[in-house]
Amino acid sequence: WGRTDETFQVKDELAAYGVGPGWFGLGDRDFATHIVRTQMLGAGYPLSAVTEALCARWQPGVRLLPMSDDRVETHVAVEMDGESKAIHFQEYWVKLRASVEAQAIVPVGAEQAKPA
Repeated sequence: WGRTDETFQVKDELAAYGVGPGWFGLGDRDFATHIVRTQMLGAGYPLSAVTEALCARWQPGVRLLPMSDDRVETHVAVEMDGESKAIHFQEYWVKLRASVEAQAIVPVGAEQAKPA
């Protein structure tokens, strides 16, 4: 999956430094999006405003809203090597490619989150 004609120079450079998980391969344009998002969140913008700014750039044709401006992470409960544990969704979906049966979806932080 990924974007057409994507390049991976940032990923390759990070690997040359020996940093970052090798299984998580964002393309260069995705890195740019993550940098903008991180800068805006760090400057105090709520996630809903960040999402609006990103949509202004990408023009998805629909209005997208995050479920909350509060931090909520999706984890997946799995059993691996005889051990039950919850792992981040990115690890489950990208690293493991959903090859392990999901026992449950765990929305960490959702109970305290307010709607966006």
